[in-house]
Amino acid sequence: MKKKAKSYSPVAEYTVNGILFQVYRAKQLHTPKWSSTILKSLVMRARKSYMRYGPVAEEDAYDVKSAIYLTRAVYTQMYFSDLYPVEEWLSMRFVPADGLPQYTEDLIFCLCDNAVLVDWLLTSNLNVTKDITNHILTMSRICSIPPYIIEGAQDNSMVLPEKLKYPGISFALMNKQFLDDCRSESKEYTYITGLFHDKLINNILTIVMNGGRKIPFFRPAYDLLGFEDQSRIKLNRSLFFIYEFSGYFLKTKQLYNLLVNLMRKGSLTANTFTHYIQNIKHIEQYMNDIDSFKQIMPKIGALLTTQGPLYGAKLTGEQLRRIIDEKVDDGPTLRMMKIDEWQKDIRTYLRNISKPRS
Repeated sequence: MKKKAKSYSPVAEYTVNGILFQVYRAKQLHTPKWSSTILKSLVMRARKSYMRYGPVAEEDAYDVKSAIYLTRAVYTQMYFSDLYPVEEWLSMRFVPADGLPQYTEDLIFCLCDNAVLVDWLLTSNLNVTKDITNHILTMSRICSIPPYIIEGAQDNSMVLPEKLKYPGISFALMNKQFLDDCRSESKEYTYITGLFHDKLINNILTIVMNGGRKIPFFRPAYDLLGFEDQSRIKLNRSLFFIYEFSGYFLKTKQLYNLLVNLMRKGSLTANTFTHYIQNIKHIEQYMNDIDSFKQIMPKIGALLTTQGPLYGAKLTGEQLRRIIDEKVDDGPTLRMMKIDEWQKDIRTYLRNISKPRS
């Protein structure tokens, strides 16, 4: 009699160029129950990587209806002339528009022709269905646990001073698994969206393998919808978290240049920054260059979300945000792909991966 798999066992395994990839289903669609406490704890650990944007909650209301996955990559790594067994993790979730809470982050976070995207879609319907929003998924919460020595090695607490080596393959495998799961459960979705930075796609989610670079086609939403004017789709800046987590939602370099310029003009002062950013005494050292500025980005939300007069400044919070809206572009771009095309694209970029292990 075949033994039942443990709730934290991988649902699929692959070997790519000697590297083991294990895909885990941490949570299924439309159920509040996690597959196991072990997998949930790993997801929460990975989500701590979001702290670089500010104090982001590890769980939110969308988790209840989302499908959540993890991929573990296992390989060996040379470190100080010794070879160690190493593992790294990538996690992401797929949020369906149907179910509660209604819709997905992307459908609310974005505007189309200055209307909230979900309202625009309900009016247009894309000539597909009576309620297109019930047939949309959103990819979000892409997060990671950086490479570390696997338990059983000489120093299993050692976190390697390196970034993820194989996030592109891990990302593609989670997409493949989720789409396979949807097909087996007869879940019908038409479109999939993602609010992604170009840098995330080009530097993190690109698969570098066999001497080539492979990038799934993250079609911009304006392209899919047939817009020549890209600016018809933009972030919904009436939502304060756009400024609270400006490190993700706004172009960092443009924001840095703007704030430096406002300080030089006296519209903002050093006292303005030190008043709103905790444990910062000498703000000047963080405004000398963009790399230094990035160190205070997780804390700058308190300044950018203030209502009324700003401390030590000649501006109100409302005036500052209006200036930001005029001078600083959105950080990420909304991507929107047809599910069948996305699935075909994922398969194309995984064609060199070996067959699943039995």
